[in-house]
Amino acid sequence: ISLAAYAEFSQSIVFYSDLADARAILLAVAGDQYATTDSRGAKRTLAQIWKIKAKDPRVGASLAADKLAGSVASSINTRSGVVRISVETTDPLLSQQIAANVMNELDSWSRDRVHVQAVAERDFIQQRVDEARAEMDRSEETVRNFLIQNASYEQSPQLTITHERLTRDVQMRQQIYTALSQSLEQAKIEEVRRPVTVNIVETPSYPIEPQRSEALRQTLLGLVGGLLVGVVIAMLMQRAGDITLAD
Repeated sequence: ISLAAYAEFSQSIVFYSDLADARAILLAVAGDQYATTDSRGAKRTLAQIWKIKAKDPRVGASLAADKLAGSVASSINTRSGVVRISVETTDPLLSQQIAANVMNELDSWSRDRVHVQAVAERDFIQQRVDEARAEMDRSEETVRNFLIQNASYEQSPQLTITHERLTRDVQMRQQIYTALSQSLEQAKIEEVRRPVTVNIVETPSYPIEPQRSEALRQTLLGLVGGLLVGVVIAMLMQRAGDITLAD
């Protein structure tokens, strides 16, 4: 599957690439049920499919998540900002479903994170609105008291200047309160909105043929590694025999 992540400060494409095989994501994916090509539509957990023996389902899901970690891989196209996620198992239908669930968990995690941030922002703005309202009320009360005590303030230049200063302060407090109130309404809208944080470019596809090239590569690497180990052991045994003969 391919997805494009909107690059925010904590949710860049690198972040999503690393998150794809994070344990929290894998545990959620492992806890779901899946059908296989030979199950005739019946669904089982990954622990059951992989015959992981565990009396506690939570332990089985944890062990399945550990095994799943080696099956999920991600890569990044730095030019397009696309994260590609691949899943490799012995069953093509299982791989497709796991890939879809990984994508769903990434999307769900991102939406939840954005929602938490929206709630925190709304709470902060609400606090500032309350504070601004209290400051505005105090300023207006100051002007009211001034007018009660100085009904003919226009006849005094000093009192006139004081009135103008108090009036400007009230106007400023009113503007701040109005701006914060508008921001609060916008924050409330953002809180209930379902933002698109992950854009799916390509849905999980059903592999028609097994990835023979990768399997062949791993087989060749295993053969070469085994051959090298055998050569080293043979050399060590021969050297040990030469030392014994010399003694």
